[in-house]
Amino acid sequence: MKKISLILVCLLLAASLFAVDVTIGGAAGINGTFLTGLEENKDTGLRAGFEVGAFANIAVNELFSVQPELNFLLLRSGPKVENDVKSTLTAKIFEIPVLAKFSFNNFSVYLGPAVQILLGDLNAKMTYKGDEVFSIDGEPDNRVMFSGVAGIGYAVPMGNGSLSFDLRYRRQITELTEKDDSRFNTVSFRVGYGIGL
Repeated sequence: MKKISLILVCLLLAASLFAVDVTIGGAAGINGTFLTGLEENKDTGLRAGFEVGAFANIAVNELFSVQPELNFLLLRSGPKVENDVKSTLTAKIFEIPVLAKFSFNNFSVYLGPAVQILLGDLNAKMTYKGDEVFSIDGEPDNRVMFSGVAGIGYAVPMGNGSLSFDLRYRRQITELTEKDDSRFNTVSFRVGYGIGL
């Protein structure tokens, strides 16, 4: 009995030494995406999309935390509009980033990798003066892609949690199609709310 009690005390002591604060919440925002890769992608214009997701922030100490997320992204990109002709490439993506987050007072900086899974096919659509000319779906070479995420944030205490404002940049490392080396680059603004457990 003494051995069991000693083991339990040691386990509780170890758990208290490594106790972490966990915050869970959700976020939503708007994004703008442009393509890089092929020479013709250099004139790609931003198209508006949106994103929504959930996160768990696991604080190791006051300055450092790890933040895994589950996000749904609607990304749109295409060349600049010319002569009332607008071409748009649309992708729906499920994203799983794991971010290292460094916090200073209410400000934060974060960086980390993400796995992106393409949901469905890529859709290319062309409109002339707002009317659809044609639309076509295409299957990419890679449905599972890796990307890097970097950003800055600001949190405001509110109620039992905090309201956060994030500005982030995503850069795909894996190409969409192997023949043209195209990659999505996304800038997004997100608003989220998290509550500590």
